[in-house]
Amino acid sequence: MSAPASAVPRLTVFTSTVYPDIVRVWNACIQSALPRDDIRVEVFFDSSESRLEAHVLPGAVVVRRSARRRDFHDAYNDALVRADTPYLAFVDTDVFWLSPTVWPRALREFERPEVAAVSCFSRQHRASPGTFAVIMKTDVYRSVLADVAGGFDPAIEGIAPGIPPGLWRRFDTGDRAAQAIVQAGYEICFLNLEAEVAFVRFDGLTLMRKALDWIGPANFLEVAGGSGGHWNGLAGNAVLKRLHDRLFPGGTPFNFPFSMGDVVRESFGAGPRACASRLARLARLTVGARRIWRVLS
Repeated sequence: MSAPASAVPRLTVFTSTVYPDIVRVWNACIQSALPRDDIRVEVFFDSSESRLEAHVLPGAVVVRRSARRRDFHDAYNDALVRADTPYLAFVDTDVFWLSPTVWPRALREFERPEVAAVSCFSRQHRASPGTFAVIMKTDVYRSVLADVAGGFDPAIEGIAPGIPPGLWRRFDTGDRAAQAIVQAGYEICFLNLEAEVAFVRFDGLTLMRKALDWIGPANFLEVAGGSGGHWNGLAGNAVLKRLHDRLFPGGTPFNFPFSMGDVVRESFGAGPRACASRLARLARLTVGARRIWRVLS
């Protein structure tokens, strides 16, 4: 079932970003994969240290910090309050939506009244869509979360004298919201599209860019040599940098100080097993970038 043309958009797609270059690629994918007359795209810019100009995000509205939106957690809750479309999607900026078939597939799932959300990915440690790529029925989420303090915020429960940290209950962004939806009697439909070609996912793009900003290039490169998470951020940003500058030649280049050569050198600096794993991941990231290029070029 294809989504028919609609005079009023049915879906708001919302994300939060710190880096204009990452979200520029993300927005191009969203605008290509989803019917433009059926969506409204909002980008919360969670930074006061750089600028995000609306003209680099055609078809999107830039939402800025305010007393109601102090950070990206506030912005998720605010997006739900403000949404005037029947459906609301949260899609992280390291998830690049490529397939036009996912939205019609979600609409088919939503024909069942008990389905409150359609999640394209899930957390590994619990049945929660987080904010990776989840489409929600706006009215259902708004009604249920009205009684959930903090809404989509992360939380830690069970903190008490004598209770060791290992027994605390930790909830990442969106986890308590998902729990409340299920407890209210609704279903979250998990499509589990990790292995399909509907999306390309680059983990840790923003988190590791923030680490780079905090500790500086020289320290970051040293840490990336021994840390899998930092190396993943190094590789993902370097691959995206090359893709971004090919997609948008002549504009502001991708603001990342390392190249693919740096990624390869840090791969060979690890032990044989880690080196093989890193090169395999680099190959997967490169394949993902090529898929994005074929869709957008």
